[in-house]
Amino acid sequence: MTKVTGNVDEVMEKLAEIEREILDPVTNKALVAYENVPYTISAADMPLFVNFVGALTNSEMIGSDEKARTYNDTRNYTLTLYHSPFGAGVEGEKMGLLTPFFARVYDTFAKYPHLKLMGGVMDAMLTGDSGMTIVNFVAQQYYGVRFTLQVTSKTRRLLGDYE
Repeated sequence: MTKVTGNVDEVMEKLAEIEREILDPVTNKALVAYENVPYTISAADMPLFVNFVGALTNSEMIGSDEKARTYNDTRNYTLTLYHSPFGAGVEGEKMGLLTPFFARVYDTFAKYPHLKLMGGVMDAMLTGDSGMTIVNFVAQQYYGVRFTLQVTSKTRRLLGDYE
């Protein structure tokens, strides 16, 4: 059995909560952000965020006792901004509408290095982005940006003898 603080489901919920603080520079409305990967997305809701759980990149044991071991786990998350359907409108115009999102996303996440004081989260920081690109969702193409967020959280894993 594993007791986790800052587990994947909790992190995904918190990412969506933070992304909803970002305002669309055209409409000045909060962005749509999903807590879980949806089956479909709608152009009517764009721009919107869908987050994907990435690889566990590091799991460092930081302590142990007779009942459990404690780790600092570092996992990447891909925060994908879907702006508009590919081929809709003028390409240069659509790509140009993405540029304000870089500062808005980086500035918003820089405010929350512990994902709004989420229990167990030691650090969260954006480590990169894809630049303005074509992003896919269920075999459909959209203009967008993929941001990589690295989250380090403390995890306590119980030993089998003490279940």
